Amino acid sequence: MRIVYPVIGDGLNLPFRDDVFDIVVSIDTVEHIPKPIRLNFYRELKRVCKKKVILTCPIQSDDGTFLGKTYDIIFQSFYERTYGVKEPNTAQHIVAGHPTLEEVVTAFSAPQIYGYKNCDIWLKYMLFSCKPFIGIFCGLLYYLFWKKDDNKPPYWGAMVVSALTK
Repeated sequence: MRIVYPVIGDGLNLPFRDDVFDIVVSIDTVEHIPKPIRLNFYRELKRVCKKKVILTCPIQSDDGTFLGKTYDIIFQSFYERTYGVKEPNTAQHIVAGHPTLEEVVTAFSAPQIYGYKNCDIWLKYMLFSCKPFIGIFCGLLYYLFWKKDDNKPPYWGAMVVSALTK
């Protein structure tokens, strides 16, 4: 039996040696890191990785393919009007500043970028999930009615895959 110990660390100073992992995955983290220090996070991911970095995040692009920021603002506005408070995760995205397509292309050499979560489907899901009683059925609504249209642009998020060459 193998014992696994949790590791707690700072994303800007990961407690691992260089090139220790074949693949490093960051899921929905980047949008919570303020823009002024975000490049340091990207550097740390690449530092501890030998082969491939994969990250997912809401993202914004000038060409309108990715509209994560735009739709986060729409959702936050609705949430605030309805509940009188900000939704905490979305508020963090907005304050930290959304990653942009240009940013990730600059941070990672020749990354492959895949869109996910159609903006309108994402917004519909988020709005329904906040409703009392209906919210518990949101996943079912998604799979029965919305999933078929979820892979069309504009996208709320992106999966960025970067093969590292060292």
